[in-house]
Amino acid sequence: MSVLGHHSVGELRDWLVDIDYQAAQIGAAYEAFAPAWQAQDTAAQHEWAGEWKALQTRYGAARAKAQAAIFRSKLDVGIPDSLIPVEDEWQAVLHALTKTPGAVAKGDFQDLYNRLVAAQGKPVDLSKMPQPTAPDADLNVYKAADAVIRAGEAAARQVTPSKTGTLIVVGLGLALGVLLATKSVLR
Repeated sequence: MSVLGHHSVGELRDWLVDIDYQAAQIGAAYEAFAPAWQAQDTAAQHEWAGEWKALQTRYGAARAKAQAAIFRSKLDVGIPDSLIPVEDEWQAVLHALTKTPGAVAKGDFQDLYNRLVAAQGKPVDLSKMPQPTAPDADLNVYKAADAVIRAGEAAARQVTPSKTGTLIVVGLGLALGVLLATKSVLR
């Protein structure tokens, strides 16, 4: 998570790409297996197909709202995607995929994947899963602050304990350095 514990536009965009890829792979696997599944267990195949359609409808609505937020973020010229929070849209997508986050319920994305895998006896090929591209703003701030702190520690080791005034100046310099590093990363 970025932006003070909230998901960012960049993370949401990456997640939608991942979900779309997985859904396409699951859909393709289902289409290839559906005739055999129908011959094996017509009721299970029809039930799965109905729940898959319902999931796609829920996800489609949540995805449209998420895409609108991503589009609106482009109007915020000069603000990186990693600094624009979109937690409401993230949660809407999550609730479209899972009725109860943290648990797998019938008709959830994971449930439908699991049932398809069990029915066809092999996993869906997800070997080309897209990788995240969005930067993590919080991590960048921590890295910049760590670099400033390390530089301050190195400078403090050069100062003798009798120079109390110098230590205070180094400490204030460290605090200022962390503040400036944070500000430069957040641009």
